[in-house]
Amino acid sequence: MKKVSKVLVVFIMFSTLAFTAGKPSIVGKWTVYSHGDSLTATFNADGTYTANSPTGEEAASGKYMETDDTFAINDENCGSTWGKYKITYYGEDSLDLKVITDSCADRMEAVNGITAKRIKDQ
Repeated sequence: MKKVSKVLVVFIMFSTLAFTAGKPSIVGKWTVYSHGDSLTATFNADGTYTANSPTGEEAASGKYMETDDTFAINDENCGSTWGKYKITYYGEDSLDLKVITDSCADRMEAVNGITAKRIKDQ
């Protein structure tokens, strides 16, 4: 009986781990869609990012933080202010952002409501 109980406990532990999905991460390369335009954004594991236009020209760069369902972003165009956005993932490969608070009107206009799709390595 004890042997069956131990086997059952081990089975439940492994089953729980197998079916517990990890939280997606924004780290990687994304195609970002905003107000009819698109660009490529690369989010690095060190908390920095760059965004480039379809021609390769840098459109923005700065720092970001991601905690639970909150995405905070800072860029050179908005000085030292940070914008906070609710990040919603749809699986591992797509997301959208909705403003929580952002005192930088230009950034808020560009970022609020964006959708993004992960670019998979070829």
